[in-house]
Amino acid sequence: MDSCKELELQPERRFGPRNWPVLCRGRKGHLCELADQMPHQSPVDLQLSGEHTVECADKQGLKFVNYEELIVGDMVNTGHSVQFIPLKSLDPLKIHGGELDQHYQFLQYHYHWSQLDEHGSEHTLCGNHYPAELHLVHQGIDDPSKLAVLAIFLQLEQMESTALEVDAVVLPHIQHFNQKLVVYAHQLRSKLPNNVNSFVRYQGSLTTPPCSENVTWIVFTEPVAVSREQLNLLRSIKDCNDSIIYSNCRPLQN
Repeated sequence: MDSCKELELQPERRFGPRNWPVLCRGRKGHLCELADQMPHQSPVDLQLSGEHTVECADKQGLKFVNYEELIVGDMVNTGHSVQFIPLKSLDPLKIHGGELDQHYQFLQYHYHWSQLDEHGSEHTLCGNHYPAELHLVHQGIDDPSKLAVLAIFLQLEQMESTALEVDAVVLPHIQHFNQKLVVYAHQLRSKLPNNVNSFVRYQGSLTTPPCSENVTWIVFTEPVAVSREQLNLLRSIKDCNDSIIYSNCRPLQN
């Protein structure tokens, strides 16, 4: 979309998902006006068995390149989420394997959540929501028009999460739209679940306009822990109207 104020994710709001087709209509490059006619929209409910099972790719594991390296980047309040963008590195972070069609380079990560524990993730697993969901976005190296997104469910636990340890220090300082802070000594591997060989892969779309169907989703079945305190830091983030973000999750598309 052209500005933060043109996009809302609460279904009942004026600029919510139901009205994205109207908002995007006639805008070059925006495909969400066709979303109702497009067959591979995200997010979806993921089933591990049954006739609606989405292809599971755990037989060929993912390969992570430089995910153990310490990286530096900016954490930004985008008005819709908080997003980490790495500074350019001589050794880019990449993924391949997992039946991906090419090598993909890490671009950014961001979070999805709501103010309700029972509804914060975009995807669901066997009909169950998690309180939040983390997306690690990668771009194709051979074909940059394609994206691969690693989706990680966040599950409430009493213990502090190493996955959000660095972010938790930064979040109180970027509560308002356009605020950003440099994040040092960041290791992307710490955000992944212990078992990275159990995931569901499917072909889908971006979950915000333009809703392009150019995304290979890899959704890990094992969640990572998030404490109540860490989750509340996400829930304190404000949008471009300086209002608390109630939810930044697109409704299920299946």
